[in-house]
Amino acid sequence: MPHFAELEVGSKKVLRVVNAESKKWCKYHFGGIWIETHKYRTDKNYAGRDWIYHEETDNFYPPQPYNSWSLDTKTCMWYPPIPQPDDGKFYMWSEEQQKWLNEQLPE
Repeated sequence: MPHFAELEVGSKKVLRVVNAESKKWCKYHFGGIWIETHKYRTDKNYAGRDWIYHEETDNFYPPQPYNSWSLDTKTCMWYPPIPQPDDGKFYMWSEEQQKWLNEQLPE
C-alpha cells in the first residue's frame, strides 16, 4: 500500500506519514495537503516527521543537523563543510570547533 506525507501549509514540513489507498483518500478523510513518499525507491528519500518537502525535486529532506551544513538540493541530503574522514574510526561533528572529532570509546 502506498505511503503519503501530510504537509504543513506554508512550511511544507511533514506532519505525519500514513499508509493509504490514494492521495484522494487522504484528502477526503483527513483534509490537508498530501504527497506520496516512496519507502523503497533509491532515488528519493522516504519522508519522516518534521522533514521538509522539496517541490522542485519532488523529494523530502530531513531537518538541518547543524547550522554549518549545506543542503544538496539534487539529493536532498545535508553535507558538512568538511567531509568526514573515511578511515574506519568513529567520528562526531563538533559544530563549535567546526571539525570532526574522533571520540575513543571506553573498552
